[in-house]
Formats: sequence, structure tokens, C-alpha cells
Amino acid sequence: MPANVVAACQLTPWLDSRASILAFAYDGVAGQLDVPRKSRLPTGKKPRVRFSEVETDVVHKLYLDDPYRSECEATVSDVRGGRVFLSHTVFYPEGGGQIGDTGWIGDSRIVDAQKVGGRLFAHPDFPDTIMVDGEIAHQLAEDTPVPKPGDEVLVRVDWPLRYRRMRHHSAAHLGFWFATTARPDLYTKGARIDEHTARFDFFTSDRLDPDQVAEWEAKANEIIKQDLDIRTTPMPGETEARIWRCGDMVIPCGGTHVRSTAEIGAVRMRRKRQGNRLERLYITIVDPEQPAVDPERSAV
Repeated sequence: MPANVVAACQLTPWLDSRASILAFAYDGVAGQLDVPRKSRLPTGKKPRVRFSEVETDVVHKLYLDDPYRSECEATVSDVRGGRVFLSHTVFYPEGGGQIGDTGWIGDSRIVDAQKVGGRLFAHPDFPDTIMVDGEIAHQLAEDTPVPKPGDEVLVRVDWPLRYRRMRHHSAAHLGFWFATTARPDLYTKGARIDEHTARFDFFTSDRLDPDQVAEWEAKANEIIKQDLDIRTTPMPGETEARIWRCGDMVIPCGGTHVRSTAEIGAVRMRRKRQGNRLERLYITIVDPEQPAVDPERSAV
């Protein structure tokens, strides 16, 4: 068993080994570091990340505590290779299967957001090693104006798109929870979450049974009807290492989510054979065009 899954299985009692595989919500050590690994900085020191020969203050990631916040003001700290770096951002960078946000920085169109650099974070009560304190690269569209370092800008995500991805991410947790509870033999190869659907690829010697998938769908829709609260809270001492909670479900996840299961709306699930010993599970919202919640409904 891989070391990250072993660590997940040793997490505190409220997280069983089946749910712990949901560490898929983090990229682990997949990020590329341009700096040597450093220990935690002394209190009062602001962490910095080196990009080649440039040092930049770590961005304030406003989506962590308030995924409903759709815009903010920021200062452009750097522009390199068609990528914009900011002092503050509401853009969620691609991670854990959820694709990066799109939107605008001033009049400039942004087509993707990606994590860059950072430092490794590991904790005995957290099931994976993740990258924290990195920058976020906002990828400019090819035909858009290029901002300059020092510009004061309004940063806006494409909110209807982001909200559909939030709904699908929360729906994905329900589907994954019921699937791995019923089938602890499932081993996750990968995941993708966008505005159209969420999907997981599982290594397994036994195919997913359509009747069992229908049962998981029914259980997820029952939870959705119950309008349960969804909360994401940080680990002590590290705001980027987060735990998702809904009812008795507890899952490590740093993605963006809705605040209640009712916001997800009804879902459908289906399986597809991807090859020898590989099964795909789709979790799709029935009404993706459901009106987005007002983004001004910000967390206090």
C-alpha cells in the first residue's frame, strides 16, 4: 500500500480507511519547487517563494475561507510568460481534480489558474503531504491586454462557472463516500471535477455493479434532500490543510464547496468500463443551470 494511503488509514478515529483515500483532493508533492525545502519561518516573518530569480510575497488566497467570494482588489506583483501573479486572489487553482478558475484581472481575460512553488507540509494527523504557501499563476488569454507589475486591479472569477464546479465537487464527495464505503477495495487512480460532471477512475478487479451504483445515487440524493450543512475547516496551524465535514462524513479536501447539500441539487451516477481493472464513476448534477447563489452571500 502506498505510504500516503497508509498515513491516511492511521488518521484519527473519526476518519476511517475507506474515506481516507479521499486525499485525492490534494496534489501531494506534484508541484515543482524552485526553492530548497525550509522549515517553518519564525513568528512575524512573512513567507516568500522564489520563482527563478524573482522573489514574491505569498498571495492571500481568499477562496480558502470564503469560496462564495467572487471578486477582490489586488496588486499585480509580477507578470511572466503570460502568467499574472497577485497580492490577493479569489481564483481557485487546479488541484485535487477540480480544474482552475477562469475570469478576469482588470480588463484581462484569465483562462486558467495553477499552483506554483511553495513548501511541503506534513502532519501526523493529516493523511498526505501537500504543498502550501505557494503562488498562484493566472494564465492570460492569448488576445487579452497584459497588466503591469504594480497595477491595482479588480479580480473577478466567472462566478456561474465556479458555482457549478462547487456543486459538482460537493456531489463528488457524496458519491465517493458511498462508493468507497460499499467497496473498500476501490483504489483511486484519478479524478476530474468541472462544471459538467465529476468523475473518478478506480483500479478494481471487479466491475462496478449498476444496481449498486443506483443505490449510491439514491443515498446521495437522500442526503441532498436533508439539506445538511457542509463545512471546511483548517488543520491547526495550517490554513491550506483542510477537512471537509457533512453529517458523519469527514474527508480531507482543499477544494471549493457549497454550504449545504440542498445547494447541490439532485444527482445522477453511472459507471463506465475504462479498461482492464479500471472503472470510471460519473457523478453529475441533474440541473447544472440551477441559478447560482448570489456571490455577495459571503461567509462572515
